[in-house]
Amino acid sequence: MVEKIKITFLGTGSAIPTARRSHPAIYLQYRDENVLVDCGW
Repeated sequence: MVEKIKITFLGTGSAIPTARRSHPAIYLQYRDENVLVDCGW
């Protein structure tokens, strides 16, 4: 059985932060693992 990776996109608003939008981030879930990819400053 193939298990799927769940991907949640967070803060996909802008590559350059503003007062209303932040940098992008991605949250990955696979089996018992959770990974947050934060493309911050």
